[in-house]
Amino acid sequence: MVVSVVENDKLIVLGTQWGSEGKEHVIQHLLDEGKFDIVAKYQGGLSESPDTGKKLLPSGINHPNVTNVVGNGCVVDVEELINELEAAGIDGSDDRVKISDRAHMILRIHKVLESAFADKDVETSGTGAAYASRTFRNGVRVGDLMSDFGVFQNDYKIINAHLARGLPSGADEAAELAALATIRDSFSEKKLVTDTSFYLHNAILAGKRVLIESNGSALNDVDHGDYPFTNAASTVAGAACNGLGISPTVLRSADVLGVVRAIQTRVGYFNDTGPMPTEQPLSFTAKLNVEGGIRTGWLDLFLLRHATILNGFTALALTDISVLDNLDQIKVGVGYKVDGKELASPPICPDEWARVEVEYATLPGWNADTKNAKSFDEFPQGIKDYIAYIEDYVGVLVKFVSVDKKAEAVISRGIEV
Repeated sequence: MVVSVVENDKLIVLGTQWGSEGKEHVIQHLLDEGKFDIVAKYQGGLSESPDTGKKLLPSGINHPNVTNVVGNGCVVDVEELINELEAAGIDGSDDRVKISDRAHMILRIHKVLESAFADKDVETSGTGAAYASRTFRNGVRVGDLMSDFGVFQNDYKIINAHLARGLPSGADEAAELAALATIRDSFSEKKLVTDTSFYLHNAILAGKRVLIESNGSALNDVDHGDYPFTNAASTVAGAACNGLGISPTVLRSADVLGVVRAIQTRVGYFNDTGPMPTEQPLSFTAKLNVEGGIRTGWLDLFLLRHATILNGFTALALTDISVLDNLDQIKVGVGYKVDGKELASPPICPDEWARVEVEYATLPGWNADTKNAKSFDEFPQGIKDYIAYIEDYVGVLVKFVSVDKKAEAVISRGIEV
């Protein structure tokens, strides 16, 4: 059975896999069509992708008629944020950026702390350490920075000293405090910091159309992902309520769009970034001409169905379909076994993941160049059959298909989201 999509002015968008699904260009497609007034980010810190580079601000930042909200569920590197604001030409006069006063801050000591435990030469964002500080209640929030600066300095020094214990070196307190004082003045001048929960509540009541985005993907969720190879916070659609301070009754009619790449991907190399049962050798990555630093494999429908259960997807966006253009046969993962026993849901423990045997279905390829397709009708029958198989297995309609990693390559099947 295929689940229909209900036209709605509230839409949650997140990746269904482990990242690199192409969520950004699907969102840009929706914004280019003028479908939303607000983009609100409910989770995550500084992200980095081959498509967008480093980014903390929500995906509507380059659209002059869209307000961008950084919710309380995010962790904010204010030094990086001020750079993004300047690059985007945001001076506060157009009221296009709103940062939650309850969002926790990423401090320099958080980056130092992560670096001490990371592989050599790996750049760290401090995101996980900032979430840990929040959990242990020894963090500082953006609202603390905007309040009495003397009180903030005292709290900052206590937290900095606590986190620096046992480290070879800490962060330069004087330099960071001087930078934060300047940023505080800039935020105040631009009127960027506010109670975003109150703002969103009133905006939704006023009929504003809101697109809600996660920084992470469904399989990276700290509770429902393959822990400990997960994000530091919850990424699933249900976390949007807490991460933005919006009541579940307000979002109960929202649509949820899951972005799924036509192949399975995971950032990193081999097992150092977590299990990936349908992973294929590097020759597979090279054959498909996939970007470097990405693990690739056959699309895992068993995990996609699990992500659908967790998030309640009302539609899917299938991206980068053209990478499969030159294959005679295409496999999809449709089941897992561990020690010969068929599983109904993904394993819990890493040692069980390591013993997963994947059951595959094999579908015919289409051996046709689809990169210039502009409508669904232009696709060869092989793609249509591939999409139909996904829909039948998962039970959700594929609403969008993209043939490349750019907004103009996204094709709608004609049903309004």
